[in-house]
Amino acid sequence: MYAVKKIKNVYIFILIFVLAIVSFVGIQTKAAEPKVMVTDYKINPTTVVSGENFQLTLTLKNTASKRVKNLKLTVLSEAGELLPAKGAGTEYISELSAEQELDIIFDMMAAKGLEEKAYKLTIKSEYEDVNGYSYTVEDNIFIPISLEQRLSITDVLSEDAVKLGDDVEITGMVNNLGEGTLYNVSVKVEGENVSEQTSYIGNIESGKSGNIDIITKTTHSNEMSSKNSMTITYEDKQGKKYEKKEEISINVEAIDYSNLTTLKETKETGLSKTVIITIAVVVLLIIIIVLSVLKHRRKKKILEEF
Repeated sequence: MYAVKKIKNVYIFILIFVLAIVSFVGIQTKAAEPKVMVTDYKINPTTVVSGENFQLTLTLKNTASKRVKNLKLTVLSEAGELLPAKGAGTEYISELSAEQELDIIFDMMAAKGLEEKAYKLTIKSEYEDVNGYSYTVEDNIFIPISLEQRLSITDVLSEDAVKLGDDVEITGMVNNLGEGTLYNVSVKVEGENVSEQTSYIGNIESGKSGNIDIITKTTHSNEMSSKNSMTITYEDKQGKKYEKKEEISINVEAIDYSNLTTLKETKETGLSKTVIITIAVVVLLIIIIVLSVLKHRRKKKILEEF
Protein backbone atom coordinates (compact mmCIF):
# COMPACT_ATOMS: atom_id res chain seq x y z
CA MET A 1 0.00 0.00 0.00
CA TYR A 2 2.86 2.29 0.85
CA ALA A 3 4.55 1.52 -2.49
CA VAL A 4 1.39 2.35 -4.41
CA LYS A 5 1.07 5.65 -2.58
CA LYS A 6 4.72 6.41 -3.27
CA ILE A 7 4.29 5.69 -6.98
CA LYS A 8 1.21 7.92 -7.03
CA ASN A 9 3.15 10.79 -5.46
CA VAL A 10 5.88 10.36 -8.06
CA TYR A 11 3.31 10.60 -10.87
CA ILE A 12 1.82 13.70 -9.28
CA PHE A 13 5.27 15.29 -8.98
CA ILE A 14 6.06 14.48 -12.60
CA LEU A 15 2.71 15.93 -13.72
CA ILE A 16 3.28 19.12 -11.75
CA PHE A 17 6.80 19.38 -13.17
CA VAL A 18 5.55 18.94 -16.76
CA LEU A 19 2.80 21.51 -16.25
CA ALA A 20 5.32 23.96 -14.83
CA ILE A 21 7.59 23.51 -17.85
CA VAL A 22 4.68 23.95 -20.29
CA SER A 23 3.53 27.05 -18.43
CA PHE A 24 7.04 28.49 -18.41
CA VAL A 25 7.50 27.83 -22.12
CA GLY A 26 4.12 29.43 -22.81
CA ILE A 27 5.08 32.52 -20.83
CA GLN A 28 8.41 32.77 -22.64
CA THR A 29 6.72 32.33 -26.02
CA LYS A 30 4.19 35.00 -25.19
CA ALA A 31 6.87 37.41 -23.97
CA ALA A 32 8.85 36.91 -27.15
CA GLU A 33 5.86 37.49 -29.41
CA PRO A 34 6.41 40.54 -31.74
CA LYS A 35 4.24 43.60 -31.27
CA VAL A 36 1.49 45.19 -33.27
CA MET A 37 2.98 48.65 -33.74
CA VAL A 38 2.56 52.04 -35.41
CA THR A 39 5.11 52.18 -38.22
CA ASP A 40 4.15 55.53 -39.78
CA TYR A 41 1.73 58.43 -39.52
CA LYS A 42 0.57 61.40 -41.61
CA ILE A 43 -1.32 64.59 -40.80
CA ASN A 44 -3.50 66.62 -43.15
CA PRO A 45 -3.07 69.54 -43.43
CA THR A 46 0.66 69.25 -42.79
CA THR A 47 0.54 72.36 -40.59
CA VAL A 48 -1.79 71.90 -37.61
CA VAL A 49 -3.08 75.22 -36.25
CA SER A 50 -4.29 75.69 -32.68
CA GLY A 51 -8.10 75.60 -32.59
CA GLU A 52 -8.49 73.87 -35.97
CA ASN A 53 -9.28 70.31 -37.11
CA PHE A 54 -6.89 67.92 -38.83
CA GLN A 55 -6.86 64.32 -40.06
CA LEU A 56 -4.47 61.78 -38.57
CA THR A 57 -3.64 58.64 -40.57
CA LEU A 58 -1.87 55.85 -38.63
CA THR A 59 -0.14 52.93 -40.34
CA LEU A 60 -0.52 49.87 -38.11
CA LYS A 61 1.49 46.70 -38.71
CA ASN A 62 1.28 43.21 -37.20
CA THR A 63 4.96 42.25 -37.01
CA ALA A 64 4.09 38.82 -35.54
CA SER A 65 4.21 35.56 -37.50
CA LYS A 66 0.59 34.84 -36.55
CA ARG A 67 -2.62 36.78 -36.84
CA VAL A 68 -4.07 38.84 -34.01
CA LYS A 69 -7.70 39.53 -33.26
CA ASN A 70 -10.05 41.84 -31.35
CA LEU A 71 -7.73 44.81 -31.78
CA LYS A 72 -8.80 48.06 -30.12
CA LEU A 73 -6.90 51.24 -31.05
CA THR A 74 -7.15 54.37 -28.89
CA VAL A 75 -5.56 57.82 -29.29
CA LEU A 76 -4.82 59.78 -26.11
CA SER A 77 -3.07 63.09 -25.35
CA GLU A 78 -1.51 63.98 -22.01
CA ALA A 79 -3.77 66.89 -21.04
CA GLY A 80 -6.41 66.97 -23.77
CA GLU A 81 -4.37 69.15 -26.13
CA LEU A 82 -5.26 66.90 -29.10
CA LEU A 83 -8.84 65.65 -29.09
CA PRO A 84 -11.08 63.50 -31.31
CA ALA A 85 -13.13 65.81 -33.54
CA LYS A 86 -15.87 63.18 -33.47
CA GLY A 87 -16.39 59.92 -31.65
CA ALA A 88 -14.38 58.63 -28.70
CA GLY A 89 -11.03 58.38 -30.44
CA THR A 90 -11.14 54.57 -30.69
CA GLU A 91 -11.23 52.10 -33.58
CA TYR A 92 -11.97 48.36 -33.52
CA ILE A 93 -10.34 45.84 -35.89
CA SER A 94 -11.59 42.29 -35.76
CA GLU A 95 -8.45 40.70 -37.19
CA LEU A 96 -4.99 41.59 -38.48
CA SER A 97 -3.06 38.93 -40.37
CA ALA A 98 0.64 38.21 -39.87
CA GLU A 99 2.85 40.96 -41.39
CA GLN A 100 -0.26 42.87 -42.50
CA GLU A 101 -0.32 46.68 -42.59
CA LEU A 102 -3.46 48.74 -42.22
CA ASP A 103 -4.17 52.51 -42.34
CA ILE A 104 -6.51 53.86 -39.67
CA ILE A 105 -7.88 57.42 -39.97
CA PHE A 106 -8.86 59.62 -37.01
CA ASP A 107 -10.52 63.03 -37.29
CA MET A 108 -8.77 65.16 -34.67
CA MET A 109 -8.84 68.71 -33.32
CA ALA A 110 -6.10 70.84 -31.76
CA ALA A 111 -7.44 72.64 -28.69
CA LYS A 112 -7.52 76.44 -28.66
CA GLY A 113 -4.90 78.42 -26.79
CA LEU A 114 -2.05 75.96 -27.29
CA GLU A 115 1.58 77.04 -27.34
CA GLU A 116 3.61 76.82 -30.52
CA LYS A 117 5.37 73.47 -29.94
CA ALA A 118 5.05 69.70 -30.53
CA TYR A 119 2.53 67.74 -28.41
CA LYS A 120 2.74 64.03 -27.60
CA LEU A 121 -0.07 61.75 -28.73
CA THR A 122 -0.18 58.20 -27.33
CA ILE A 123 -1.48 55.35 -29.51
CA LYS A 124 -2.72 52.47 -27.33
CA SER A 125 -3.18 49.04 -29.00
CA GLU A 126 -5.06 46.24 -27.17
CA TYR A 127 -5.39 42.85 -28.89
CA GLU A 128 -5.30 39.06 -28.53
CA ASP A 129 -3.24 36.38 -30.24
CA VAL A 130 -4.61 33.08 -31.57
CA ASN A 131 -4.18 31.46 -28.14
CA GLY A 132 -6.28 34.08 -26.43
CA TYR A 133 -3.39 35.86 -24.69
CA SER A 134 -4.02 39.58 -24.25
CA TYR A 135 -1.49 42.27 -25.15
CA THR A 136 -1.34 46.02 -24.56
CA VAL A 137 1.17 48.14 -26.50
CA GLU A 138 1.68 51.92 -26.51
CA ASP A 139 3.37 54.03 -29.20
CA ASN A 140 4.04 57.77 -28.99
CA ILE A 141 4.00 60.27 -31.84
CA PHE A 142 4.49 64.05 -31.75
CA ILE A 143 2.26 66.57 -33.53
CA PRO A 144 3.75 70.08 -34.05
CA ILE A 145 1.22 72.84 -33.42
CA SER A 146 1.43 76.24 -35.12
CA LEU A 147 -0.41 79.43 -34.27
CA GLU A 148 -2.46 81.39 -36.77
CA GLN A 149 -0.31 83.37 -39.22
CA ARG A 150 -1.83 86.62 -40.54
CA LEU A 151 -0.29 89.89 -41.66
CA SER A 152 -1.12 93.07 -43.49
CA ILE A 153 0.98 95.59 -45.43
CA THR A 154 0.07 99.23 -44.82
CA ASP A 155 1.33 102.79 -45.41
CA VAL A 156 3.28 101.90 -48.55
CA LEU A 157 4.74 105.10 -49.97
CA SER A 158 7.30 106.00 -52.64
CA GLU A 159 8.79 109.30 -53.69
CA ASP A 160 6.59 111.33 -56.04
CA ALA A 161 7.59 111.94 -59.65
CA VAL A 162 11.05 110.41 -59.62
CA LYS A 163 13.11 110.64 -62.80
CA LEU A 164 14.24 107.73 -64.91
CA GLY A 165 17.60 106.47 -63.63
CA ASP A 166 17.17 108.02 -60.16
CA ASP A 167 17.11 106.19 -56.82
CA VAL A 168 13.67 105.84 -55.22
CA GLU A 169 12.92 105.11 -51.56
CA ILE A 170 9.93 102.86 -50.72
CA THR A 171 8.60 102.68 -47.16
CA GLY A 172 5.74 100.90 -45.38
CA MET A 173 4.70 98.68 -42.46
CA VAL A 174 4.33 94.88 -42.02
CA ASN A 175 1.70 94.25 -39.31
CA ASN A 176 1.47 90.88 -37.50
CA LEU A 177 -2.27 90.24 -37.02
CA GLY A 178 -1.93 86.54 -36.06
CA GLU A 179 -1.30 84.74 -32.78
CA GLY A 180 2.22 83.49 -33.54
CA THR A 181 5.52 85.24 -34.16
CA LEU A 182 6.53 85.86 -37.78
CA TYR A 183 10.11 84.67 -38.21
CA ASN A 184 12.78 85.85 -40.69
CA VAL A 185 10.57 88.45 -42.33
CA SER A 186 12.00 89.99 -45.49
CA VAL A 187 10.59 92.23 -48.21
CA LYS A 188 11.39 92.26 -51.92
CA VAL A 189 10.49 94.99 -54.43
CA GLU A 190 10.56 94.18 -58.14
CA GLY A 191 8.79 95.17 -61.33
CA GLU A 192 8.97 96.57 -64.81
CA ASN A 193 10.26 100.03 -63.96
CA VAL A 194 12.40 99.39 -60.86
CA SER A 195 15.34 97.08 -60.23
CA GLU A 196 14.89 94.13 -57.83
CA GLN A 197 15.88 94.92 -54.25
CA THR A 198 15.47 92.93 -50.99
CA SER A 199 15.56 94.07 -47.37
CA TYR A 200 15.60 91.94 -44.19
CA ILE A 201 13.27 92.96 -41.34
CA GLY A 202 13.68 90.10 -38.81
CA ASN A 203 11.12 88.61 -36.38
CA ILE A 204 7.78 90.33 -35.68
CA GLU A 205 5.87 89.31 -32.55
CA SER A 206 2.08 89.02 -32.43
CA GLY A 207 0.39 92.43 -32.44
CA LYS A 208 3.53 94.31 -33.49
CA SER A 209 4.84 95.80 -36.75
CA GLY A 210 8.07 95.92 -38.73
CA ASN A 211 9.32 98.81 -40.86
CA ILE A 212 9.84 98.57 -44.62
CA ASP A 213 12.59 100.81 -45.99
CA ILE A 214 14.03 99.95 -49.41
CA ILE A 215 16.05 102.05 -51.84
CA THR A 216 15.96 100.87 -55.45
CA LYS A 217 16.70 102.38 -58.87
CA THR A 218 14.21 103.28 -61.61
CA THR A 219 14.74 101.47 -64.91
CA HIS A 220 11.77 102.44 -67.12
CA SER A 221 9.22 105.22 -67.15
CA ASN A 222 5.50 104.75 -66.60
CA GLU A 223 4.84 105.26 -70.32
CA MET A 224 5.38 101.47 -70.66
CA SER A 225 2.34 100.69 -68.43
CA SER A 226 4.65 99.16 -65.83
CA LYS A 227 3.69 96.79 -63.02
CA ASN A 228 5.58 96.61 -59.72
CA SER A 229 5.08 94.46 -56.63
CA MET A 230 6.15 94.06 -53.03
CA THR A 231 6.53 90.50 -51.69
CA ILE A 232 6.73 89.74 -47.95
CA THR A 233 8.24 86.34 -47.06
CA TYR A 234 8.26 84.87 -43.54
CA GLU A 235 8.39 81.56 -41.60
CA ASP A 236 6.56 79.96 -38.69
CA LYS A 237 8.32 78.35 -35.71
CA GLN A 238 8.71 75.04 -37.58
CA GLY A 239 10.45 76.80 -40.49
CA LYS A 240 7.59 76.52 -42.98
CA LYS A 241 7.74 79.40 -45.46
CA TYR A 242 4.87 81.75 -46.38
CA GLU A 243 4.58 84.80 -48.62
CA LYS A 244 2.21 87.67 -49.26
CA LYS A 245 2.38 89.74 -52.45
CA GLU A 246 0.84 93.13 -53.27
CA GLU A 247 1.07 95.45 -56.26
CA ILE A 248 2.55 98.89 -55.66
CA SER A 249 2.48 102.09 -57.71
CA ILE A 250 5.68 103.97 -58.54
CA ASN A 251 5.50 107.10 -60.70
CA VAL A 252 8.63 107.33 -62.87
CA GLU A 253 8.89 110.29 -65.23
CA ALA A 254 10.76 110.05 -68.53
CA ILE A 255 13.61 112.44 -69.27
CA ASP A 256 12.45 115.45 -71.40
CA TYR A 257 14.99 115.42 -74.23
CA SER A 258 13.41 118.51 -75.87
CA ASN A 259 14.43 120.55 -72.82
CA LEU A 260 17.94 119.19 -73.13
CA THR A 261 18.08 120.32 -76.81
CA THR A 262 16.88 123.81 -75.89
CA LEU A 263 19.39 123.98 -73.08
CA LYS A 264 22.16 122.89 -75.42
CA GLU A 265 21.20 125.53 -78.02
CA THR A 266 21.03 128.15 -75.32
CA LYS A 267 24.49 127.25 -74.09
CA GLU A 268 25.88 127.28 -77.63
CA THR A 269 24.28 130.69 -78.36
CA GLY A 270 25.58 132.10 -75.12
CA LEU A 271 29.10 130.92 -75.95
CA SER A 272 29.02 132.62 -79.42
CA LYS A 273 27.95 135.97 -77.97
CA THR A 274 30.77 135.84 -75.44
CA VAL A 275 33.33 135.19 -78.13
CA ILE A 276 32.00 138.06 -80.27
CA ILE A 277 32.07 140.51 -77.37
CA THR A 278 35.62 139.48 -76.46
CA ILE A 279 36.83 139.96 -80.03
CA ALA A 280 35.13 143.36 -80.20
CA VAL A 281 36.81 144.49 -76.98
CA VAL A 282 40.21 143.33 -78.22
CA VAL A 283 39.75 145.13 -81.58
CA LEU A 284 38.66 148.29 -79.76
CA LEU A 285 41.72 148.17 -77.53
CA ILE A 286 43.97 147.73 -80.55
CA ILE A 287 42.37 150.73 -82.27
CA ILE A 288 42.79 152.88 -79.16
CA ILE A 289 46.42 151.86 -78.83
CA VAL A 290 47.13 152.57 -82.52
CA LEU A 291 45.45 155.97 -82.37
CA SER A 292 47.34 156.82 -79.20
CA VAL A 293 50.67 155.90 -80.82
CA LEU A 294 49.89 157.93 -83.96
CA LYS A 295 48.88 160.94 -81.88
CA HIS A 296 52.08 160.71 -79.86
CA ARG A 297 54.25 160.57 -83.02
CA ARG A 298 52.45 163.54 -84.60
CA LYS A 299 52.96 165.61 -81.49
CA LYS A 300 56.65 164.72 -81.38
CA LYS A 301 57.12 165.68 -85.03
CA ILE A 302 55.54 169.10 -84.47
CA LEU A 303 57.86 169.79 -81.55
CA GLU A 304 60.92 168.86 -83.62
CA GLU A 305 59.99 171.34 -86.38
CA PHE A 306 59.98 174.26 -83.92
